[in-house]
Amino acid sequence: MLAPAKWQKLAMAAVLAIAALLALLAFTPSKPRLSGNNGVSPDAFVVTIARDGTPLCTKGVTLPAGTDAVRLWVGTYRRIGVKMTMTARNAAGKQLGTSTPPAFNDGAYPTFKVPSGLSAGATLCFRTDGSNAAVAGNPNGNSSPEQISTIGKKPVKGDLSIEYMRAGSNSTWSMIPTIFSRAALFRPSWVGAWTYWLAALLAFGLIAAAWVLLLRAGRLKVPASRRMMIAIAAIAFANAAIWALVTPAFNTPDELAHFTYVETVANGELPQRSLGENDPGNSYLPSTVYAGLQTAQNIIGHPFVKPSWERSSERTFEMNYDAARDGPDEPYGLTPANTYTPLYYAPAVVPYAIGSLGNIWDKLFFVRLYSALFLAFGVIFAMLFVRELLPRQPWAPIVAGLAIAFEPMVVHLSGGASNDSMMLAACAATLWAGAIVLRRGPTFWSVFGATGALLIAATAKPTSFGLIPALAFAVLVAVMRSEKRLVALRTSVLGAAIPLALLVVMWAVFGNDAGTATVGTGTNQRALSATGFLSYLWQWYLPSIGSMDEYFVGAPPAFAIFFGGFIADFNALDTRFDNDFYKVAAFFAFALFVLVLRAVWLRRDRLKDAWPIVAYPAIAILGTMFVVNVSGYLMFIKDGQLFAQGRYLFPALAVFGLYIAAAAIGAGRRYGLPLASAVVMTLAMTNLAGMAITFGRFYL
Repeated sequence: MLAPAKWQKLAMAAVLAIAALLALLAFTPSKPRLSGNNGVSPDAFVVTIARDGTPLCTKGVTLPAGTDAVRLWVGTYRRIGVKMTMTARNAAGKQLGTSTPPAFNDGAYPTFKVPSGLSAGATLCFRTDGSNAAVAGNPNGNSSPEQISTIGKKPVKGDLSIEYMRAGSNSTWSMIPTIFSRAALFRPSWVGAWTYWLAALLAFGLIAAAWVLLLRAGRLKVPASRRMMIAIAAIAFANAAIWALVTPAFNTPDELAHFTYVETVANGELPQRSLGENDPGNSYLPSTVYAGLQTAQNIIGHPFVKPSWERSSERTFEMNYDAARDGPDEPYGLTPANTYTPLYYAPAVVPYAIGSLGNIWDKLFFVRLYSALFLAFGVIFAMLFVRELLPRQPWAPIVAGLAIAFEPMVVHLSGGASNDSMMLAACAATLWAGAIVLRRGPTFWSVFGATGALLIAATAKPTSFGLIPALAFAVLVAVMRSEKRLVALRTSVLGAAIPLALLVVMWAVFGNDAGTATVGTGTNQRALSATGFLSYLWQWYLPSIGSMDEYFVGAPPAFAIFFGGFIADFNALDTRFDNDFYKVAAFFAFALFVLVLRAVWLRRDRLKDAWPIVAYPAIAILGTMFVVNVSGYLMFIKDGQLFAQGRYLFPALAVFGLYIAAAAIGAGRRYGLPLASAVVMTLAMTNLAGMAITFGRFYL
């Protein structure tokens, strides 16, 4: 029979081997690859080439270096075997050649070879063999101002989507140097392809460090030392810093809004919350908005659009950005983050000022590192929380901390400019302090610390209010179990009084609409009612029954949003794994839940005294979900929009670490730590895979 330490090594090695095999299978096949695109998403069929032979022409086309062909997305009205010919002319109007790909069917991507010598300002004209053919693009018509499309002499009502293709086929492995070169554009001036090679080495180094820490955890006889906790916090910070490099600028959720708040404070003002007559607002600098247009606003939500991969585009941006900065560059508009308090944003002025020594991307990167620092603190508080609830298992905090340090969506978000990072750190501190109150009894300072941490969390982001029931439960149980209940009650009230008073003041100053800033205004869609909310709540998790008023189309959204979004929903909900990934993840999550139940069942003789320890984290999760559901319902009846996201469950993030540790305990002494180590390695590999699909989404 293998010893637990050998089982642990075998389990971790098996996870890494499976991950390596999957990477080999995913990255080895050769496929046609892009050399670039014209920044237009094929959202709709914007123009139809008629049977009369009138060509569709696009002028002002500049092909990236290495382009061998171009392709369009074409609809043929269900006709089979349609042919289309492209004629290419240079800027002077001279015809350089034609290309007729093989016949294609409806919804195809015909690829047209381009002649050599085709330079900037080229014209590409397309005509069919006498069939109708619809070509896709953006119906708004303002995505690619450099290119003008006409059919005959009439302008097309929209922009044509054109993808530029490299010669031949390439595997993902062979494309890595190209991907890293492309990713280095629109970044701090010191970032180059070498930075991503170094980041890749660091990412594998973090996994190696986690391996070592997990092996040491198996030999612990007492709770983890401060050094081990700091080491895990450093892993979390470094991982988030890598994400800060990987994720394109302004592509984490609402990042432009949060960065704009920091910029407004750096300019000596708080963002305005409303506009008076003839008041332009004080939030958005035209130069910053221009930067967002290059890297986020025209790309997020359009999966076929990539940022520019041309160095010339970056130089053009720099000239235009400098011109905007040297001009009036007067702020305007209101940032949607304006209802949040300045608690997160005011200290961010320091890293913003450091970044001001460089370019706009330096400013953003240093603010991102500021956010990553909160993740490090959050991991420490989460480990302390787990140590408090599972004091008999020395390795439990190590497992919990590493699980959070590699949780993909958490680290991705913490690698962006967002007040979520401060919120999750303060919420972890709240849960830890509440656990102290629950297990050791209420004192003035423990209650003050728990309530004060909740104050910080709530003023950073009001979704933290979901922890109020858990904290109230911890204090109430501690008071009821105290030998001197009146003294304990008085102590608890005094400890909570100052933070709660400050919370009321902050709430009065910044209003009760904080946290709903990203939801637009609109007319009420439905009447507000208790039965309506109960129906909404049921349908969020389960299919509607009977005569319920239908709120959602299709399957209940809880799984996709709460589970899928909690694990991985990158780049402002733009980039996800395949659906099968979330199904497999759900299967293993359920298996872990069964083990958690087993851990509780095996210790059922202790539940008479220990039941609050089980109930406390459960109430934290349920309270957080309930607050999100209430907010979601209010927004839904107002605007008909889905408000919730998986990241809104992050106030209870520390419970995620506890969940992994408790499941491992349920696996038994021999297999507990090996299972926990395998889960941590799985999260680490998923974290790397998340970076890989982000690279693929934007640079492949």
